[in-house]
Amino acid sequence: MKRYLMAAAILLFSQLSVAEDLLKLDTLSVGDKPSYGKYLVKSQNGFLSGEPNAIDNGSIEFDTSFSGNFAMTAEYAFDRGAEIRLTAEGYEIKLEGNGNGFRVYVNGSRAKDTVTGDYFGAGDWAGSKLVPESEFHGKVKLTIINNTLKTFDAKDRPMGTTQLKENVTYTKLIVSGIRPIDSLVSLNVLGDTATVNPGTGTGGTGTTCPTLPTGGTANAGTPTLGANLNMTIPSLSYQTLGGNMNLWAELQFQPTNDGKFWWTLTNYGVNQ
Repeated sequence: MKRYLMAAAILLFSQLSVAEDLLKLDTLSVGDKPSYGKYLVKSQNGFLSGEPNAIDNGSIEFDTSFSGNFAMTAEYAFDRGAEIRLTAEGYEIKLEGNGNGFRVYVNGSRAKDTVTGDYFGAGDWAGSKLVPESEFHGKVKLTIINNTLKTFDAKDRPMGTTQLKENVTYTKLIVSGIRPIDSLVSLNVLGDTATVNPGTGTGGTGTTCPTLPTGGTANAGTPTLGANLNMTIPSLSYQTLGGNMNLWAELQFQPTNDGKFWWTLTNYGVNQ
C-alpha cells in the first residue's frame, strides 16, 4: 500500500487535469481579435488563428509568475514553426513544432531524458496514432514538479523527463508562429494559487488559476485499492510554498505494456 500511496502523491500533481483555459474563447465572437494577442483572430472553426494578410504570424504573450509545481496543456492544429515558451531571467523552456509534435529545449539545448539519455519530445499532431482522426487538433502537456520537467503525449503517457534549474520563476508564457491555417484550441495552466498566478497578457487582463474544488474532510479515512487497482485517497497532505493543503483524490489504474504502474487522476479536491 505504501508503494501505491507514494505513486499517488506524485501523480496527483504530475497527472492533473487542467482546470482553467487562459484563452477564454467563449467570450469572443467569430472575427474578434483577443486583447492578449497580436495578429490573431477567432476563426470560423471557433478557435484562434493567425490574422489573414497580417505582417507577421500570430502570437500570445502572458506576463506570469509561475513557480513551484504546476502543469500546462495546449490543444492545437499547427505545422512546423510554432513555439510554446516559458521564460525566466536567463532561463527558458521551449517547445518547438517540428511537424510531428514538439522538440523540447531547455536553455537552448535539446532536452535529454534523465534515465535513457535520449532526446525526447512532447505532444502529438492530429492524424497520429494517438489522436483520433475525428479530432483535427493535437495535444501537448507538461508538468514541472520538484524542479523536474515531464512531457506527455496525447494519451497523457510520459514522453521524457529532465531536471531543471532550482528556484526558477517563469515570468512569460509565449505562443508564437500561429499562421492563418493554424488553430490554437486551448491553453491551460493548473497549480497552487500561492505559486501560480498568470498576470496580464499583451494588452489584456490577467487571470488567476482556480483553487482546487472542495469536498470531504481532513483525515477522513483509510486509502482503498480496489480489485481493479483503482485508488481512493480520502486524505493526503501536500506541502506547498504557501502552506500545507489537505487533499482527497480518486485515481484510475492505467495498464501499460511496459509493466509499470500508472494511474490517471479522475477526481480530486481540497478537504474542508
